Amino acid sequence: MWPQWIRDDHSHLLKVSEDDEWLLAVGKWTVLEAALGFPSGPGKKHQLAASGRPSQVSQWIGRGRDLSKTPDIGKPAEFATVWRKWWVRLQPDWRGEKWPLARAGGAPSEDWVETLKGGRNGFEVILVTLSWWAGAVKTDKQRNEWESAVEDVAWVLEQMLVYARSDGTAGTKRAATVEAGTSSTQKRSSKR
Repeated sequence: MWPQWIRDDHSHLLKVSEDDEWLLAVGKWTVLEAALGFPSGPGKKHQLAASGRPSQVSQWIGRGRDLSKTPDIGKPAEFATVWRKWWVRLQPDWRGEKWPLARAGGAPSEDWVETLKGGRNGFEVILVTLSWWAGAVKTDKQRNEWESAVEDVAWVLEQMLVYARSDGTAGTKRAATVEAGTSSTQKRSSKR
């Protein structure tokens, strides 16, 4: 059974958009959370890097994570730029920095240590920020940019699911090592 926060988030996120890729991403996220055992608690093993993330995330967390109160993201293009830079920092180096990010070139056992984070401070935050962005979209160009980000997020979720299950289950030592935040892959430079 899903924890209450997953049920609440899932219900909210499904209402954000009828875009097929968005619905797929939301579905994959719930599968990933289940594969990780619905982790909870503080600490880096369940927390996405805060460095470079949109400032609205801290505001939202500070206000109790109320999904019904979307923070003001300002101009969608500026939010998109900040969001993409944060997203790039969370990716393995082989994906590069130029949008759209590479989807080939990594080792089959690529380490997704920066994004393979379950729980309230984990991948949930990526989807919540995308929901804010979706709510601010007003033009076709903005919609296309948002859809491009959603498509990449859905692809990453699929890669993480494959990786987490590569030993047959996410509960294996290998998946636990990734979730705990240990990695043989170099972390992205703080300059990014």
